[in-house]
Amino acid sequence: TYNKLSRFGELSDNEQIRLAANDRVMSEFAQGWKDEHMLAQPLTGAMFDILVDIYHEFLVDRGLISRQMEDLLDKLEGHPANRPVIQRLFNDRYRHDPLGFRLALLSARDVLGTYVADAWSLLDPDQLSYFGIGKALEEVDRSISGGRFQTIIQRNFELREIGQFVPGPRLAPPDPLSHSASARTLVP
Repeated sequence: TYNKLSRFGELSDNEQIRLAANDRVMSEFAQGWKDEHMLAQPLTGAMFDILVDIYHEFLVDRGLISRQMEDLLDKLEGHPANRPVIQRLFNDRYRHDPLGFRLALLSARDVLGTYVADAWSLLDPDQLSYFGIGKALEEVDRSISGGRFQTIIQRNFELREIGQFVPGPRLAPPDPLSHSASARTLVP
């Protein structure tokens, strides 16, 4: 879906570096890659999906949607033909408590933001991998919530094939938009 929440690194009203709500998986890059922004999409997508799933959990906690509706959403997601059905379900529930929906989203944002910040310190820069990021998030979740969101984190990393495939070599030299050409990038 295209909305302000799913657009990262926005350059203008109609251009962004990457779309968080995407279906990219690591096997697409097993033979190699040309653009690090594209290579980042499986991880970006997994993080966005984790945010949405935690948001759904908070909606259930607040009684804004039922557990049955949340389970149905999991079954319907990923199929474009189901988007109108999902939208109708949310429109109906949202109408009763817009502020509750907003607060649930803010809580999900805060949880994931805290998890990412805490996971950062657990990462080894010399052995950095998407799989390692997932494991660090799981560790933080166990520490903070006793593992409440373990299944969500694991499922979304598995759906993106993170840990099942590693990216192959870079297949083309970096273009001018590459981070390797950025003044912010330190080269050893």
